[in-house]
Amino acid sequence: MMIPPSPPLPPQELKVVEPKNEKSSIDEPPEVELKDLPSHLEYAFLEGTNKLPVIIAKDLKDEDKVALIKSAGRRRQTVITEMLVADHRRQEQLAKALKLVKRLQTQMAELQRQQGPANGPAQPELPEEAGSSS
Repeated sequence: MMIPPSPPLPPQELKVVEPKNEKSSIDEPPEVELKDLPSHLEYAFLEGTNKLPVIIAKDLKDEDKVALIKSAGRRRQTVITEMLVADHRRQEQLAKALKLVKRLQTQMAELQRQQGPANGPAQPELPEEAGSSS
């Protein structure tokens, strides 16, 4: 008994979805509602007069406050840079994966063209009945 070949699968295209180009909280920090703090704490801001609030001790000397804010700002920038580098690497890996998938799709389509169109399911061979005349 002969097993009929399975019909070729139709080629499938990957849909590439472009990310929405919304402003990130890095570029435009959200506005936050500042709560009342205990008397020994106060808000300081990493950017401008009301962006990126941090809570610090109120009794710090002015030069210590400035040094703390600068240090926090540098650390924030380091973290942002690390995140951007990691995102760039992820995008490069995704681009490589998409190229491989497209190449595989092309190869699959070529194989299907070489095999030709499906002729429908093959008829199984039936054994000849004893005593039949041809």
